[in-house]
Amino acid sequence: MRRSIVAGVVLLSVALVGCGAGQVRGVQPRDGESGLQLAGTVDGRQVAVLDGLPRLYAGDCGFYVGLPADVCFGSRDIDGGRLVLGLGNPQAVADAGTLPVRRPTCGSADECADVEDHAVVQLVVGDAPVRIDGGTLTVTELIPSVRYAGVFNLRLEDGSVSGRFDVVPRPDS
Repeated sequence: MRRSIVAGVVLLSVALVGCGAGQVRGVQPRDGESGLQLAGTVDGRQVAVLDGLPRLYAGDCGFYVGLPADVCFGSRDIDGGRLVLGLGNPQAVADAGTLPVRRPTCGSADECADVEDHAVVQLVVGDAPVRIDGGTLTVTELIPSVRYAGVFNLRLEDGSVSGRFDVVPRPDS
């Protein structure tokens, strides 16, 4: 009797896991690459992020990063410090497919959104903005306020960072 009860509980557990019990609808991983993955060196320090559901700020998220950006992904690095990746002109990049990253010269989110010849990318580690000297940004999917996906390689003043993002709003947003 005891074995049949244990076997029944095990089968029920397997069935529930197989059916996706406990998963949030609409925020499922896509090919195992959902969220924000980032790795590199900033000012001689290793940084890494592997976050399946980072915060997504769409619209002017300058209040969050202190820099002009239309879309920001907020997370924590492996040491628990704040890390924010901001995109100033994601629509222009999506239209072009891939654009080079250049140091931002725009002063507001509206000005940055109008830049079409290069990608405007912001990076904040801890409370400090990181100076970006170059790189590339590819936006593979953009559905405003719904889903942002792409890859990036950033050359920094003192280091480099690369990664990918496939970000949707958090269920608590």
